[in-house]
Parts: sequence; structure tokens; C-alpha cells
Amino acid sequence: MIKRFSFLLFLAGLVLNCYGQSSETTSANSASIKILFIGNSITYYNDMPAIFMNMAAAGGKDIYVNAWVRGGVILGYFAQSAQAVQFINQKKWDYVILQDGDYHIIYPGEHQRLAKAVNYLKGLILKNNPDTKIFFHLLHALKDGLTHDNIHYDYRAFTRKIVDGTTAFAALVDLPIAPVGRAWDEIVLHQPGIELYDPDKMHPTYAGSYLIACVYYSLIFQETCVNNSFTGILSTKQARSIQAVAAKIVLGNGDSA
Repeated sequence: MIKRFSFLLFLAGLVLNCYGQSSETTSANSASIKILFIGNSITYYNDMPAIFMNMAAAGGKDIYVNAWVRGGVILGYFAQSAQAVQFINQKKWDYVILQDGDYHIIYPGEHQRLAKAVNYLKGLILKNNPDTKIFFHLLHALKDGLTHDNIHYDYRAFTRKIVDGTTAFAALVDLPIAPVGRAWDEIVLHQPGIELYDPDKMHPTYAGSYLIACVYYSLIFQETCVNNSFTGILSTKQARSIQAVAAKIVLGNGDSA
């Protein structure tokens, strides 16, 4: 039996409430595409949903974006929340992203436990709108890897275990994967000059959050994010490099606009 241990992605003392965002010309009710992010600090760091929203607006998308987020929690928190039905039923979501912070996903023996929360949330989402597309976020590895029970998994080994574990888990709960961790790994290995990690070696820098937003742009809209005019605080060169990796991983065409 696997011993319980904490792998929660945590930012002490910071809690974000639900918030709504839309482009200046789009209201929540009239937007043609409604998107909900559910997750923890990996989702809300650097206000990633706002980065995504600004990219979508720059790409001419008619969207409404909202996020249900809280630091230091896993999806089980949201599944057990008394607000779950009320919040999920606020809109007929076209897309919902489930971002879990539990690295127990690397262990197959833990998958049935993890699936309880995910399947509950999935049921609520599809009851609200059977046409909602739900994505399960593939996490990135911690910068220095992980040590547990005196076994050290370096960054590369940890990444492989996350990819393998998430692939198996997503099949169990019948959800498509958002390949954020794969795009992250591509930059870590091949473009080390782009720092994706915050000094805590866990949370994303602005560049890391921008990469997450780029992955979701290409995944949701099924088109390249390359040459998107919104670059935030990044240089155009750095933003283009990140855009190309995200589009390559999601669509296989990151080198073209």
C-alpha cells in the first residue's frame, strides 16, 4: 500500500475567490464561447486566466472566462464544496479545465481515489451542459524532481512518471488531456534560457503562466497561437518562442502561423 503524503501545490496564505472576465465587447450572456478554469495556484499564478483571455481577445475570439480557484487545494476540495453545483451551474460552459495539484497521480494505485472527485465534478458539469468539453491538466514536474521514501526521481524521471500517470488516469476517467506538462518539458530541455519556474521551483513565472495560456489557446480554439499579438510582459521574441512550442505540442505545427 502507498503511504499517504502531501504533494499539494501550495501558496501559503493566498486565496482567490471566483471571478469573471470577458473581452470589452462581450458580456457573460452574449459570449459565444464560455470557459471555466477550476484549480489551484498553478492556474491563478500571474493571473493566467487573464493572460488567456487577453490572448483570445487579441485573436478575435468572442469569449467569457471565469475561474474557480483556491491555493493549496486539489480537485477533491471543489468536489466537496457546498458551492460546487451553484458555481458550475452559473453558465452553460463550452469548456471546463480541471487542474489538480495532487502528484499522487504518478502512482496507479491512487487513481481510483483521485477519480472519485474528478468523476463527481465531471457529472455536475455534464448535467449542466452535456456538450461541455472537459480537459484534464497535465502537470509539470517540480524543478528539482521529487524525493519520496528515500527514492529520488530527478526532473526527467519525474516528468515521465507524470506523463505516464496522467495518461492512464485520463483514460480511467475518460477525459482528454491538456498537455501543459509536455510543452513545459519541451522548453526546459531545449530552451533553458526561458525560465518557467518561480524561485520556489514549483510555481510558474510569468513565462510559465504564458505557456499554460498558449497551450489552452491552441487546444480550445484548435488553431496556432503563433504570432498572437498579446505578449504581456514578455519580449516579442520570447513570446513567439513559447507560442511555437505550445502550438507544436498541441497541433504539431508550431513553426507556422
